[in-house]
Amino acid sequence: MSKKFKVITVFVMTVLTSVLLSSCQEKKKDRMEEFKEEGTLTTRIYKSNYYNSDFAKNGDDYYYINLLGDDKDTIYAALSIPSKYVVDIDARYDFLEFCFNHNYLCAKMKLENPIIDNLTAKLYEIGSGNLIKTIDIKQIIFDNVGKAFITKAPFRTIAIDGKEYFGVDLFHISSIEVYYNNPENLLTKNTIYIDLDTEEVVFKDSMTTDWLLARSRYLDIFSLKFLQDNMRSAPFITSMYYWQDCVKISFTTDKLPNNTKLYEKFPDLKQKLEGLNGQKARLEVVLTGNPSYEEIMELIMEDGREVVFNNITISAEDSVDGLEHEVHSFDDWRQYYRLDEVDMSLVSPIIPRETY
Repeated sequence: MSKKFKVITVFVMTVLTSVLLSSCQEKKKDRMEEFKEEGTLTTRIYKSNYYNSDFAKNGDDYYYINLLGDDKDTIYAALSIPSKYVVDIDARYDFLEFCFNHNYLCAKMKLENPIIDNLTAKLYEIGSGNLIKTIDIKQIIFDNVGKAFITKAPFRTIAIDGKEYFGVDLFHISSIEVYYNNPENLLTKNTIYIDLDTEEVVFKDSMTTDWLLARSRYLDIFSLKFLQDNMRSAPFITSMYYWQDCVKISFTTDKLPNNTKLYEKFPDLKQKLEGLNGQKARLEVVLTGNPSYEEIMELIMEDGREVVFNNITISAEDSVDGLEHEVHSFDDWRQYYRLDEVDMSLVSPIIPRETY
């Protein structure tokens, strides 16, 4: 083989190698660009703005109030440990949206830099309002997880083995190379639970949307239509999913009912509300002890009104016997509405109120 031919051969091989490498790199780049263009991150801001709280005249029921601001992009909300703490959250982070496509996750984000600007939780004692402690949740996530995105509806309080925890749903991020080789292994979703006393952590699988729906199913009677038929301004009535027999009623203070029983139950509530001087706030009333439908309605309706059931039906799909039923009373609903079995492994009884 002539020297000239060898030179030409080496040159051709070099060019071909460069083209192949370029093609591989371009394919990888294209895939990454496509991956990033599937969506954008959404910045979420939480502000609790704790104002006040207290217990009912008797028992473990309680309320708490947090101030509302004017920023439409901010979620003004707080959590609680039943009969113990109000958990005030101050957070700003990019949360992860995703879709399912061909049985693997298509993440809508740029992987390299998950952003949690801040995430702190302050514990206020119910009743006294004393600030017990402030916990830097962001630092705990960084120390124990590393790269992770917070999910869309991430925060909760629970008890595990009698200890109170603050939970955050996370997507743990695999490396880019792992994604290219195994797209289905891009993200692992689970929950970090932080002991509110020791700040030690445990990890558990996140509960599914189906679990949340099944857990709150017994409150399905309180649909928007039913509430609007019975009051001029409907509150939100929700299960405290991880606490046994607890129901939360959420009012905005500019739309409270004229309800004598509410103020009889919480004797200092009216005075606390007057102290707002017209500032808009959210009133959260937590009823423990598995309140009945009737007990809930007694606290949210205008004085003098009777409960009405206008065109309320239970579909065949939702009934206990596979037939459709008209509902004319809460007893009808209890008799015919199907409640599904629920995994109660992360549901705990409340920690009884400490009295002195």
